[in-house]
Amino acid sequence: MITFLDVTFALRERALLNPSARGVAPRTSHEIPGAALRGMIASACTQDELSILVANEGVWCAPALPLFQPTNTPVLAYPAARSTLVDNTVGARHGTIHDARDLPNLTDVTDWTTPAGPTITDRGTLRPAPTPTTVIDRMRRSDTTDTTARSGPFTETVLAPGTEFKATFRIVDERAPDILIEVLNRSTLTVGASSDGAYGGDLVVLGHRVHEHPWPEPQRNTAEGETLDLVLVTPALVRSSWTGDYDPSAVGDALVESIDRHTATDGAAHPARPASVAATRVGGFNRMFGGPRPEHWAADAGSVVSITTTIDIDADTWTAILTNRIGDRRADGYGLVRMSTPATRATTMTVPTHRSGTAAVRLPDGTPIADDTPVSNTPAVQSLQDRLFRGHATPRITDDARVIARTATSPPSRHTLSRLLAALPSPNPDTDTATAELDTLIRTIASFPDRGVAHSSLIRCRLRVDPWALPSGTTTPNTITLARWIADASQPNGTAPLDPYDLVDVALITDTTANDTAQDWIKNHRPLLAHLKVRRLLRALRTSEATS
Repeated sequence: MITFLDVTFALRERALLNPSARGVAPRTSHEIPGAALRGMIASACTQDELSILVANEGVWCAPALPLFQPTNTPVLAYPAARSTLVDNTVGARHGTIHDARDLPNLTDVTDWTTPAGPTITDRGTLRPAPTPTTVIDRMRRSDTTDTTARSGPFTETVLAPGTEFKATFRIVDERAPDILIEVLNRSTLTVGASSDGAYGGDLVVLGHRVHEHPWPEPQRNTAEGETLDLVLVTPALVRSSWTGDYDPSAVGDALVESIDRHTATDGAAHPARPASVAATRVGGFNRMFGGPRPEHWAADAGSVVSITTTIDIDADTWTAILTNRIGDRRADGYGLVRMSTPATRATTMTVPTHRSGTAAVRLPDGTPIADDTPVSNTPAVQSLQDRLFRGHATPRITDDARVIARTATSPPSRHTLSRLLAALPSPNPDTDTATAELDTLIRTIASFPDRGVAHSSLIRCRLRVDPWALPSGTTTPNTITLARWIADASQPNGTAPLDPYDLVDVALITDTTANDTAQDWIKNHRPLLAHLKVRRLLRALRTSEATS
């Protein structure tokens, strides 16, 4: 008899799970893949336990999905259906959910989005369920004795400690539940990339329960002629009946074949409409052999197949259909399917985590898992960030100054411009020198006679700048006198010499904090940036750059 074992886990350390991006900015996935759990179990088993649980497939793993608590009852978050289309058009249909396969017919939808990441359906409303994450900056260590070789920054988005998950293992061998529970409680469990170094990824069992259903909610009876959506919870490695190769588009045929087989009826179901399928490459790492698995194309999690039944199918049969999964590598958690929970509207309001309202998640012995705290940048990372910003800001400011110079009307004479540049002799000043030279420039302009040629030329010359670069109180749209521009640029509380968005791409902090990081750096280095911009503008006006 097939039974199921629910196991609730919690992270005791930060974890980088199945990163969705490589290079210098990997991001963690929201769930623990079934293959990762199977590898974790295999590494913790004795030889006899390995034979029962893994080698003979006494246990089929499933992904550990994030656990949330929108009400008093914890719920699982599933990958959003690929066919979900949220209508954000202002009006009566705001937030309404449509099927993306109907897009050509939705002519009045002008603003639409597709959900990303895990979601839950709460009383007919689709809600995003992001797991708690932390952005970490660290340096790549050199593989040689030379500390400068092959070094560089990493910006990693990792899961925070205390994040809770629940996995439902399919039990085939009647001995497996007790053995699996013993293995999980006996050993130190680690998951995720860099679990042996940068991040612990320690996984601890909070509780377990044996039951007879593959999903928390029981399956239901379906009537002849009923149409329903089946959604992949995990990628499915399905083969084309024509070529025998892995083909994501064959997921619909695989589901219909599974329904026919379990109902013992040919044509028990047929596709109601084209499937909404996204392709992904799946591979993995084999801990037993210490090497990577070959990669293949699979239908990605969230892919949707709409089917219409031609016979009545009872709940027990649906339980068997959804229990056995589809495609290859099913013991690794692939090919897991569930009935879609319908939703009619969507909201941007996120779901509270399972630990909301508590000081911390507690281990079975009562020990709390400490909340995550941001790690401050190391001096090496801060120094590298400063160099990256400086290197990126200098050409941006230079280009901006040249562009502004080309918009000048009635520029001052070369003699006047040379007098102004004489107040800014340092090409690479420190902060104090930059401040002092900008003050000298303002005093030089103030020394010009009010009705003299030099002063009049600074008033007569007008520059066109972006609206964000105009000082407060400017009345003429997008234009400003050269005198006003220099005065504003030289003031500590003047307009910023550089748009923070120009530096976001090279910020070592990602997501919503990138702009804040850039703004703080511009604020702290304002005298240097203002000195650079004023000097480059005056030089551009004095040379042919202003008219070229």
